[in-house]
Amino acid sequence: RVEFLFPKENDEFLLNKLKRDLRFAKKFFEEKKIEFRYKTGKTNGSKFVNEVIEYAEETNSGLIAIMNHHETGIFHLLGSNLEQQMVNNKAKIPVFLVNPKSTTVGVGVFGN
Repeated sequence: RVEFLFPKENDEFLLNKLKRDLRFAKKFFEEKKIEFRYKTGKTNGSKFVNEVIEYAEETNSGLIAIMNHHETGIFHLLGSNLEQQMVNNKAKIPVFLVNPKSTTVGVGVFGN
């Protein structure tokens, strides 16, 4: 089973992007007949890193997958490296780090 934990988002633009990504993910996993579950977290930003790790421990996850936004995201501008914190997690759960690819097709990680 695939587990999704989305950050709590108050920014309307980012919330709409998350909703588009979730619609794409739901369609993709339903078509492939892969069981999935999702929920919205209670936090965002640096606190979300801890929430992801705790959720992964609770669900006995064997892998955490994240998108690397270090070069393009807001955290790069603020000098924070949340990806590094995730990779060096206290639970020692392996992390699959995906680098975004520029494309003219779709909008966002999971298309439109």
